[in-house]
Amino acid sequence: MAKNNFHQPVTLADVAARAKVSIKTVSRVVNNENYVGKETRQRVLDAIRELDYHPNRAARSLASSRSHVVGLLLPSADNPFFPTVMMGIVRVMHEHQYDVLIYNTDVEPERWHKGLRLLGENHVDGVVVCAVAGLPDAQLSDLLSKQRAAVLVNMVVPGNHAGVVRVDHVAGMSTLVNHLLASGRRRLAFITNPVDKFSTRERLRGYREALKAHGIEVDEKLIVFSPNNNGAVSKATRVLLANQPDVDAIMCFNDMMAASVLRTCMEIGVRVPDQVAVTGFDDIPFADLFKQSLTTMHVPRFDLGVKAAELLLERIKGNTVVSEIVITPQLVVRESAP
Repeated sequence: MAKNNFHQPVTLADVAARAKVSIKTVSRVVNNENYVGKETRQRVLDAIRELDYHPNRAARSLASSRSHVVGLLLPSADNPFFPTVMMGIVRVMHEHQYDVLIYNTDVEPERWHKGLRLLGENHVDGVVVCAVAGLPDAQLSDLLSKQRAAVLVNMVVPGNHAGVVRVDHVAGMSTLVNHLLASGRRRLAFITNPVDKFSTRERLRGYREALKAHGIEVDEKLIVFSPNNNGAVSKATRVLLANQPDVDAIMCFNDMMAASVLRTCMEIGVRVPDQVAVTGFDDIPFADLFKQSLTTMHVPRFDLGVKAAELLLERIKGNTVVSEIVITPQLVVRESAP
């Protein structure tokens, strides 16, 4: 008869025997509970490492009604804004012995719906949802109400089904407008994403309110809606400068759009910043490495992820005292708009 080469899985009892403690003590260490002395805890951890013990997640879930897994929904993994947010979330969750399931929606409304449903079916303890676009607030609110705990990043929806960690987009745009006006610019155009989402609405609101605060009437011809891709932004920039030759500053919804504007200005012979100043928003990696380094609003993306993860952990515990955390971006002045 062939010999069975499969090893029996290491159990709590095996660890307890190696560490010379009770099974209950091992369980407390595995679940990171208190009431275990420092020396005893270290002895248990040494035994876990020596035996290569891995807790049975399914058994732990049944015993504690928690899976120690959370979900993360991203709008687009190739957008350089979100990987750093993700790193902050994953760092905190791993420190608290949680694994993270990541679902990329490709900015498709139906995939937001599917992603939240799949995460719920996998019994995650909570979800972090980043910047949903195209999904009605009422529908998103309903989906969130079915989650055990939820946190939204850079968005707000009606109801109290999720905590919120967001950037103060209005304050950021106001800071940029103030900087451009102080540097002598007077005709400030704004190229923005047409997608209906919280950050789009808020940045446009910040642009309008800041101009009005300075007594400048908003010229709707200077607000240009463009898909966020190089070809579309380049075309929008050419049309804008052809139709509005007195524009002396172009503010962009984000740094990716600003990079396209900078390239287009170079191609058509418009000098930046002498003729036209250009600003972005987010301060993504390499924003300081463009042909003309980019003036922008720095958003601490890693901290955004850390705060989202910490807030989710509190909501998993049932603590909903803190419902919203607002992070103020900081102006970074570079060559494109000194």
